[in-house]
Amino acid sequence: MIEVCNHFRTLGATIIVDDFGSGYSNIDEIVKLEPQVIKLDGSLIRNIDQDVKQRRIAEQLVKLCQVLNAKTVAEFVHNQTVCRISEDMGVDYLQGYFLGRPSRLG
Repeated sequence: MIEVCNHFRTLGATIIVDDFGSGYSNIDEIVKLEPQVIKLDGSLIRNIDQDVKQRRIAEQLVKLCQVLNAKTVAEFVHNQTVCRISEDMGVDYLQGYFLGRPSRLG
């Protein structure tokens, strides 16, 4: 997997890890993969406005991504408070219904 991703990177592809923080994300593999972007799973983000423990976990994952020099995307940004907290944590990009519903191309 890492060799394939490295090959595509040489061709100009951006390596993105999706749903980070859900299931059994293998940190060692992600470190070796060296993704340019890591998308934090919505299950981590959606309640950061209500759950202090969840917010602290998300903050630490953002710091980990920064150590890896990976840009971060917060999924499931569904209200203004979650948006503000995500920005305060240092998230680079936001995704969710608060910002806009998915739309068709063309």
